[in-house]
Amino acid sequence: MRKTDPKHAAAPKTEDAAPTPKEIAELREKVKALEGEKEALLQEVREAREKQLRARADYDNLVKRSSREAQDTVRYVKGGLLLRVADLVETLEKLAHDLRSKAGSDARGIELVLEDGRKLLREEGLAEIPTKGRPFDYRLHQAVERMETRDHPESTILDVVQRGYKLGDDVVRPALVRVAAAPHPHPPTPPSDMKE
Repeated sequence: MRKTDPKHAAAPKTEDAAPTPKEIAELREKVKALEGEKEALLQEVREAREKQLRARADYDNLVKRSSREAQDTVRYVKGGLLLRVADLVETLEKLAHDLRSKAGSDARGIELVLEDGRKLLREEGLAEIPTKGRPFDYRLHQAVERMETRDHPESTILDVVQRGYKLGDDVVRPALVRVAAAPHPHPPTPPSDMKE
C-alpha cells in the first residue's frame, strides 16, 4: 500500500469557505438574469390580464348592443302592426260617424268593435299624438297646409288631416295637420287721385 504524501493531499473543502469574487460575479449575473425573466413573466401576465379584461368588455358591449338592436327591431315591427290596427280603427270611426248621422241607423255593433280596437292600442302602448289647438312641433307633426287667420296664434294646429301616433317615446307616424299662419298684409293701393 502506498502512502500519500501529506504535501500532495487535497485540502478538505469546508462549507464555510467564502465564495471567490468570480463566483460572486457569476451568482450576481444569474440573479440578474432571473430577475429579468421574472419581470418578463410578470409583464406577460399583466398583458394577458389586460387582454382578458378588454375581451370581457367587448363581449359585454356586444351583448348590450345586440339586446338594444333586438328591442329596436321588435318596437319597429310592433309599431308597424299597431299602425295598421290604428288605421282600421279610424276607418271604423268614420263608418260609425256616418251611420250615426243617418236617421234611424244603429252603430252599437261598430262602437263595440271600436272600443276593443282602442283598448288594444292603449294596452300595447300606442298613443295618439295630441294636435288640435296645440302649438306645432316638427318632431310630432307634419304641416300639410298653412291657413291665414287672425283668430289663432301663429303655428297653432287648426285641423288634423291624419292622426299621428307614438309608441312609447318613438313617433310611429307624425300627425298631418293644418297650421295657423299670420295673414299677409295687402299691398298698399295707390291713391285714386294720382295722375298717370
